Order: sequence, then C-alpha cells, then structure tokens
Amino acid sequence: MSDKSNRFSKFLPKTRGTRIFVLVLVAVGLVLGFLVSNLVSNVIARNNPFNVPGIDVVDKPTNSPVGSTPGIELPTATLPPPDLVEMPPNWDGKTRINVLIMGLDIRDQETDAPRTDSMILFTMDPLNDTAGMISIPRDLWVKIPNADYAKINTAYRVGEVKQLPGGGPENARKAVENLLGVPIQYFAQIDFKAFVKFIDDIKGVKLDIKEPIDLDILYTQDVVHVEPGIVTLPGDLALAYVRNRHTAMGDFDRAKRQQEVILAIRDRIVAFKMFPMLVATAPTLYADISQGIKTNMDLQVLLSFAQKVLQIPRENYVNKVINNEYVTLGQAEAQDMLRPIPEKIRELRDEVFTGQSLNRVADLAQLLQEENARVIVRNASNTPGFEVKTAEYLASQGLNVIQQGTAPYQATSSITIVGATPHALKTLAKIFNVTYAGQVKFNYTPNSEVDLYIDFGDDWVASNPMP
Repeated sequence: MSDKSNRFSKFLPKTRGTRIFVLVLVAVGLVLGFLVSNLVSNVIARNNPFNVPGIDVVDKPTNSPVGSTPGIELPTATLPPPDLVEMPPNWDGKTRINVLIMGLDIRDQETDAPRTDSMILFTMDPLNDTAGMISIPRDLWVKIPNADYAKINTAYRVGEVKQLPGGGPENARKAVENLLGVPIQYFAQIDFKAFVKFIDDIKGVKLDIKEPIDLDILYTQDVVHVEPGIVTLPGDLALAYVRNRHTAMGDFDRAKRQQEVILAIRDRIVAFKMFPMLVATAPTLYADISQGIKTNMDLQVLLSFAQKVLQIPRENYVNKVINNEYVTLGQAEAQDMLRPIPEKIRELRDEVFTGQSLNRVADLAQLLQEENARVIVRNASNTPGFEVKTAEYLASQGLNVIQQGTAPYQATSSITIVGATPHALKTLAKIFNVTYAGQVKFNYTPNSEVDLYIDFGDDWVASNPMP
C-alpha cells in the first residue's frame, strides 16, 4: 500500500465489511452525490445498489408457485427480459477511467420511461493525478443509438422502452460516447433522497454563493433566499441549489452549480476532521444511501476509485460545461433544441482530457475529401443563372456539389444542415459569410441523399471571391 493510503488507513475500521461501507460511501459522495436534481426514486429504490446493468422495467412478480392457490392463474410474460451487456473489465488502477453520471427526469415518474435530466462525464487519469468533468445539456440534438436524431435526454428512454441490452443506462452511455468520441466504461445514478441524507450526515456543504438565489425546497412550498457569501447548505437546500434553473443562463448555470457541489463534497470529505466521522458512522451512512444507487461498478473498482480520487489535488480538476459557446439555438420537429458545434465540443473535450486545447490542425482539402459532404447549391438571389458559376467555384474549393437549382428569394445567404458534416459546414459558412444563427437552419434527416443546402442571396452576388 502506498504512503498516501497508509495515511488514511489509521482511520479505517478493522473489519473488511465496514471498510467497504466507508470507501463505497466516499466514492459515491465524491463523484455521484450531487446528481439528484430530478431522479425517480420509486423506479430505482427497489433495486439492489450494485445489481447491473440498467433499471428494471417492470416489478418482478411475487405470485405463489403454480397450483398453490386454486383458481388463480399466474400471468405469463409477453416479452423476454433484455440481454445483459458485457461487463467492463476490472479497472487496473493505472489507466484513465470515465464514468457517466446520470439523473432522471422526475416528471416522467408516473407516465412514461424516464429521460435523463442531468448528464456529466467524470474522467480521472491516475498516472497524471488529474480529473475533470463535462456537463452535457439535456436538449443537445444528436443521433440517438437505436433511433433517429433527437434530444440526448431521450437516449435513456429509448433503451428502456425498446428493452435494449443494458436498458436506458447503456443506450445513454453510447449516446455520450458517440458525442464526445471517448470510451465510457461505467455509469452511475443516485436517488435524491440519498443525496439529501448524505449531505446532512456530513453536516452540509460549504459553498461560495456568487449572486442572490432563491432555493425552492422540494415537496414543500418553502422558498429560502440566499445572499452572496460563504454559506453551508444542509441537504434539502443543497438539493434545491443544484435543481435551480431560474438564473440568467438557465440549465448552463445549473450545470456549473452541480460541478461546484461535487467539489464541495470532495473538500468536505478530504478534510482531516471529516474522515474519522465518516468512519464512525459508516454503517448508518451506507444504509441511508445504498438503496438509492445504481451503477455497473463492482466493489473492487469502487474501492480503488475512492482511494485514488481522494489523492487528486483540487487544482488538478478541469471542469467544463457544454454551454452557449459550444451550441447554437434552433428548432427541430417543432421543438426547441441545442445544435452542437462539433469542432468546439471536441476542443472542450481535449481541454478536459489533456489540460489544454489541442487545436488539431489538418489539411482542409484532405478533411473535406474524407468527409465527402454532399452539397446542393440553390440560387435565391435576383440574378438568374448565377448558381452555375457558384457551383463551379465551390467544386474548385474541394466541396462535393451534387446538384444546383433555384430557391425562393432571400436577401442573405443561408445554410440548411441535413447531415453532420462539420468541415464542409465550416467551409461554406466562411465562403458565404454566414455569421449568425438565423442564417443556419437544421433539418436533420437520417439516410438522406444530401448533407448541406446552400441558398445564396443577393449578398453573395454583390460581394464574392469568385474570379
């Protein structure tokens, strides 16, 4: 055991069972404790905390054996249970570990399979003693595994409704994995009741409140106004703090507060005087939270994970939110959504995973060729025939123009996105000076024969770089 582990071992109880209680508690408290803003307690409370993977879609029947009660016919299953997904290999304690932390939308509790309301990717690099978080907005418009384009918060629901292998957690894991382009080994969920009780048992979390905020206590009519300053919030107010959306940046601000509470929990636990208290009350604390946890981490991984997280310095965390800098606002299928800007999201990911933005630079002509985006050019100006020259020019710039035609008149040029081809999109936006959100339209269509439409207006005819 390392010197750092020995430093903590003197506080640990002698019995292995109680050690497990403490270390599992620490792992959950450090990384999972805050994400309870909208979890469905009656869906996950009945599950064993480490029964993997996914959440039961229906309750298990409790009928007596056949024939034990004359005249009562037992129901027969109409659908087989989903196959189990392959368990991730045990963590070796040296390679990077990625955990998707999820909260479920409480509004779906009685009517439908739940959607995720909170998603955070937590990553830790044990060799370099670094860690980080990426908060993913629920309204991000992406390709959903085993479905079409939709908000990323529906990936969980698709997995549950379709009874896919691994259920909702596995489908949500795949969606985030596809979005960020990194492997995600583990997932975790936690019930809001467990969160409130845990925060109370560690005597609250200390936060630096930057601006006045009203905290609505769940299941009550009580509202507590908090002024800026250093405050210690009990469990119910900490829950209200991570749930609040009524600030200038809405969900983006809420994601920052969730990350803030994660680090506050970490600071509370690693404080020297806090650890003996956790050891002394470990059985009670574990009993409080065990029924509110769902994860595919086994105990061995949790033990190693908890010990390592305790050793990473606070200054070695890089935390980011996919906010308005990385998306544009739009509509799809008559609903508001957030359109991802792929290159910016990749830069954000690189910053969290490496501590710096890599800003990969590649030959644009090669990228366009590999992407092979199918582009249709349409003349929406008052100058007939200008689409021919424009199409020839775009082809000379490495774009794959498959068709040209006309469109209803518009003064300024616009781009319609049908498929995800970021390099061609960036190239067209630069050529046609498409600089604001209103000039970009989204019409995601899976299996379409075109990726991008460029409808150029009088602005292009009046000023363009063509020879």
